[in-house]
Amino acid sequence: ELYAPDIIYSGTVWNLYDKLIDPKYSTDQRRKWAKRQVPTYPSVVLYAVVDKSAIPEDTAPIEMLVGNPDRLDESEVTAYILSIDDKTLCKEDEHTIVAIGPTFENWDITDKTEYQKKKQK
Repeated sequence: ELYAPDIIYSGTVWNLYDKLIDPKYSTDQRRKWAKRQVPTYPSVVLYAVVDKSAIPEDTAPIEMLVGNPDRLDESEVTAYILSIDDKTLCKEDEHTIVAIGPTFENWDITDKTEYQKKKQK
């Protein structure tokens, strides 16, 4: 069992209600709701610290970069440069970046060689 003032969970809603939370701590209605959810496309997330000079001065803290306005593809990336607003997140000459974008490939982590190749793509 988990005990804490706050618990942050970043997994799927299906694993949360089917595996993590004992049914006695949720309602039947909530578990049915979870089962009805439809998954979105998978995403790749990049966490980075970069030189401050790599980010132009007029950049907003959240930027959506769209390569193809006609359809969602792997060129669409949302960049969160939170250190623009919160200077405590990194050194004075750096920026923190979290970039999230869709991926439509199969990321099979059981094949280590293929997984490493895709990470380098």
